[in-house]
Amino acid sequence: MYPLANETALRHGMRTSLRITPVRIRQSLFALALAALPLAAFAGGGVSENFDGVTPPALPDGWSTHIATGKASDLPWATVAVGYANSAPNAVWLDDVDDYADISLVSPTYSVPAGGGATISFQQSYVLWAPDASALANGVFSGGALEISINGGAFQDLVTAGGAFTAGGYNVALDPSFDNPLAQPPLLARNVWGGNSGAFVQTTATLPSAASGGTVQLRWRLGTEGGGRSHDQYSGWFIDDFSCETCQPAVNDTIFADGFDGTP
Repeated sequence: MYPLANETALRHGMRTSLRITPVRIRQSLFALALAALPLAAFAGGGVSENFDGVTPPALPDGWSTHIATGKASDLPWATVAVGYANSAPNAVWLDDVDDYADISLVSPTYSVPAGGGATISFQQSYVLWAPDASALANGVFSGGALEISINGGAFQDLVTAGGAFTAGGYNVALDPSFDNPLAQPPLLARNVWGGNSGAFVQTTATLPSAASGGTVQLRWRLGTEGGGRSHDQYSGWFIDDFSCETCQPAVNDTIFADGFDGTP
């Protein structure tokens, strides 16, 4: 509401010019933008997503999936409710693929506090094709990796970017003798998650120091060589219960690009 100036003078019948007092709308619009964000984003003082607030196969707001390489029949990441999740009912899932494919799940953009030490956590379960028992020792054909984009830059492996897994990190390497979209120079024997996790396992990681005070996006990326796939009951890759306790949603401030903030 824009208040009228000299309201007392008006009450006494005095003639006065009407003046509209500007208000600072920048803060108000910023507050509205924050109010529109999902409530789950602020759980624990940071951001979190358990994928339970949507109807499968939809992804939550801000999450996306991308098929960089694959057949027309390949399906993207999707939310599922199949009686298998770390926290019921939903998890997000991508099936193991029997062709040369590169399919990603991408998070929203998050702001990382200055000072370093920000950590992320998520639950995952995977059954990805390994043709024989020796594959886990000698390299697998299909695998999943976690990549990060810092301040809108190109995605790169979390470890290559300077991050570190503190629990549930990569367990195998891709076999460099077989082609895989994730196995590109200089990472031909790239470390990945592969084989059979056996159940949901927790993964935690420290974000790169370069992300301190900036923004990040995370990308769960599955690369498959083709020639086979797993056929277990819960084959593929499940992700659930993602969180970053010190991160915040990155609010797009472009509506204020002209600098107008209502200053009188």
